[in-house]
Amino acid sequence: MAEDINNVLGVESSQKSETAEKNENIASNVSKDDNSAEGTLNTIAWITLIVGIIAAIICLCTVCWTTTTVVVEHYTYSDDITQDVTTFNPMGFAMTIGIFLSSLASWAFMRVISNISLTLKEIKNKK
Repeated sequence: MAEDINNVLGVESSQKSETAEKNENIASNVSKDDNSAEGTLNTIAWITLIVGIIAAIICLCTVCWTTTTVVVEHYTYSDDITQDVTTFNPMGFAMTIGIFLSSLASWAFMRVISNISLTLKEIKNKK
């Protein structure tokens, strides 16, 4: 009989709804507040990629293509005739490609770790 009175008065339904609302609020607060580490990791990933691309471009211009001075004609008692020659350096090109690929791999790795963390948090909050 007491159960019928509570059902008529709606005491149990209001308590259940308050508990459900509290659980929803806790879940929404957790998902909103705990993503700062992932955001920081994404920012660092983008900075790493941009700096790596800039460094690769600088290396391409300075290390890959080098200018050397070559003696065209040699004179014993006067100044030599020289000419500046631009040459391709294969080791500099390999270093440039290495810098670019390492920054790209670091960016991808950090993004994957961040996405895994966000996905695990979403799975945890759905329970």
